[in-house]
Amino acid sequence: MSIDDPMCNPELARSKIPSWLVERAYAKMIEILEDSIDRIKLKPEPETVILVGGGSAMWPKTLRGAREVIRPEHAQYANAIGAATALVGAVVEKAYSYEQITRERAIQDASEEAKKRAVEAGADPSTVEVAEVEEIAMPYLPGNAVKVRVKAVGKLKL
Repeated sequence: MSIDDPMCNPELARSKIPSWLVERAYAKMIEILEDSIDRIKLKPEPETVILVGGGSAMWPKTLRGAREVIRPEHAQYANAIGAATALVGAVVEKAYSYEQITRERAIQDASEEAKKRAVEAGADPSTVEVAEVEEIAMPYLPGNAVKVRVKAVGKLKL
């Protein structure tokens, strides 16, 4: 279906959906957005809100919890840009015994596997790097057991 398709005529929707229902649904959507703004704010004071993405045009010029609402030029393309510049990654979690392998070797092993998986997921091998390393002691297991979690990321190979 294209925008010039006769089925895309807004009058068809207006004739089938009562305006009170559309207004009520829109008010609920605004309420959900405003509640979301309040939940993510770090301070109780109003904050500047920047709206981007294709749907940013549908929101009102003022929102509860917002000092100002900004829609940057070309805001409708933000989602596409984000998708195009997104990193591809992989996470590996493995258990090791530091009595059987050195800490450095365990991290190296998990890192190599995470990088390999990131490439398999579509990352450009020349851009893949380790973004996070986490070690979690497992005192309930013998042998100085630890879980090593490694996240590797890279740019999407196009």
